[in-house]
Amino acid sequence: MSQPIPSLRALRPLPRGPSGPRGRPRPAARRWALALLAAALALGTSPVRPETASVRVTAVVLPRDRCTWTSASSGLDFGPLQPQAAAATATATLRLQCQGSSPVARYAVSADTGENAPSSSGTPQLRHVENGALLPYRVEVEPAEATIARHSEQTITLRARMAGQDLSKAPAGTYQDRLVITLMP
Repeated sequence: MSQPIPSLRALRPLPRGPSGPRGRPRPAARRWALALLAAALALGTSPVRPETASVRVTAVVLPRDRCTWTSASSGLDFGPLQPQAAAATATATLRLQCQGSSPVARYAVSADTGENAPSSSGTPQLRHVENGALLPYRVEVEPAEATIARHSEQTITLRARMAGQDLSKAPAGTYQDRLVITLMP
């Protein structure tokens, strides 16, 4: 059999000595009973949840060296060539600027082998626009790598050279190729 739950009066401490006027408990006993009542009510309610906020934290760490092209050439143009010429040269210039967290920046520039180079030789070649004949050439980058002060500009020279013996065998017409010049970092 279950026991009845005692009432709040039953939990009240017994008064010491005589009761107050008209049989009421003394003020100390009343405060104790109110404290018990408040504790019982607090246990039956959910606690107050604190307010929270989220803050996004970001950071950008600059690379030690970061170089970019500031100007580009319209291209390497050999111009009109005579088949009996000893050799041919074309030049173009590019400009770069380096930034970053260090006071000086190190860069490297390279040229690929173009769109027409056979995978076996890796030599850049101009392709005749009509008949597909190939005309080999070499590309040099000057300076290919260097260290420069941050925020200063550097001029890069691209120089393409064609041997006279290749010119003497080339069919007349227009030749083209496309190089990709890479700047690191």
